Amino acid sequence: MSQGLDAQGHGVIQRNPAEACIANKRPRIISINGRSSAGIVFAPGDKLDIAGCGFGLHEELRSKVELVGPAQQIPVLIDTWSDIRITGHLDAGLTGVPDLAVVKLRVWPLGPPLLSDTAHSFKAARATARVALPPTARKTFSTIYGPRNSVSLSNAPDGTATIVERNSEQNVDRMIYQGLCPAVMVQQSSMTDVFDIAGVAKSWLSEGFGVTGVDYHNLTQQHTVDDGTYQEILVGGPGSATYIPAQEKIAVTFQGHSHYVKKMVFSDEGGRSLCTSRYSLSLNVTGPRGVRPIR
Repeated sequence: MSQGLDAQGHGVIQRNPAEACIANKRPRIISINGRSSAGIVFAPGDKLDIAGCGFGLHEELRSKVELVGPAQQIPVLIDTWSDIRITGHLDAGLTGVPDLAVVKLRVWPLGPPLLSDTAHSFKAARATARVALPPTARKTFSTIYGPRNSVSLSNAPDGTATIVERNSEQNVDRMIYQGLCPAVMVQQSSMTDVFDIAGVAKSWLSEGFGVTGVDYHNLTQQHTVDDGTYQEILVGGPGSATYIPAQEKIAVTFQGHSHYVKKMVFSDEGGRSLCTSRYSLSLNVTGPRGVRPIR
């Protein structure tokens, strides 16, 4: 495109498309939204004003415009079409397209397709999702009720704390503790789990997704009773979980439910105490709308 000084001799002006096409009739894309340089970041709902030469007449079944990236074609909805100018827009409800670091504009006139000389990018609309913890997350469980393992609760011997139940349909992990009760004050100071996802979440989540927080639900039995034979008490508050972005860690404080047999009802229950705790945990993530959050 030819260029020169403006009327006052300041800076550079560009020849308008009509003049440029008279001087050079070669079909081509000259500018997008008045810009001939690279680096436009397109997004759903954006308007496009495409100037160029040789676009010809618009034929609904054959003429089209699109953004093209690796294995992606994003249609531009046509508003107006002339030989030197096309206006259109991207669908505001566009979904299922990932972020694209490099896209080019392609115009399909009745003749051969025209591809922009400059590269741009596409930023998808965002959506939130809930996902289970990465299977390879490093877990540090409280040993307040006994050693930790990953056996099924139905197979766990007394005095053993367990973690079970990954619910893929609801995208949550359920943590279940079962073991013998220590002193209440000891419980309150030790009911904390830590989940380290540093370096894990990025390789597990789809491109463009990031962790924004956690979703915690206390599932511990909420029974308190003392009938002289049995006593059930709740230990600690309802619990909470916090995501620490700088460390990529999740700190969880959970609640305990303690069941004490105060009198010898049966020969094998005299003086027995059993503690349980249950909670569910999942990650809140944000990424391209309509794209599966997990690779």
